[in-house]
This record gives sequence, C-alpha cells and structure tokens, in this order.
Amino acid sequence: MSAGLTIYWFDESNTQMGQARLIEAIPAGEWIQYVIEGQTLESASQVEVYVGMGGSPPAGTELYVDDVVLEQLSGQLQVSAGSLLAAAPM
Repeated sequence: MSAGLTIYWFDESNTQMGQARLIEAIPAGEWIQYVIEGQTLESASQVEVYVGMGGSPPAGTELYVDDVVLEQLSGQLQVSAGSLLAAAPM
C-alpha cells in the first residue's frame, strides 16, 4: 500500500499551473512522517494540498493522518504530514 502528499498550484482562473508529488509505500501499523517541498510559482493565486492513500489497499483499510502543516520557506512551499498510519483490517 502507498500514501502520499500532492501540492497543486492554480492561477486566478483556476487553471492548474504545476504540482509537486511524493508517493511512497507505507507499512501497515507504523506511524511515519512525510515532507514534500515544491517551488512556489509566483503567478499562482491558489494552492491545494492532498493527502491520500494509493495503490490497491484491501477493503476496510484506513489511513489516519495527523499534524499536517503547510508553510512558506524562502520561495519553497513545504507540507509536512507529521503522522500517517495505515491500519489494515483485522
């Protein structure tokens, strides 16, 4: 199973201008931390952040997310998801 973070940048007319993505395999039952950085686009007026599960998880699998932080750092946009936990069904 995999989980990831994606940042999407949009202009004033809601046209997507770019994205940054991090997707990695996550072991069931372990808390892990993801950090993704993407170059801020000067002409972007909006940003959307997605945290999600990918692949083909078994039915009933849940993803818990905690401590998601979005911050601007010297022209970079950084998103940290402090904890991701994949819980496989019992």
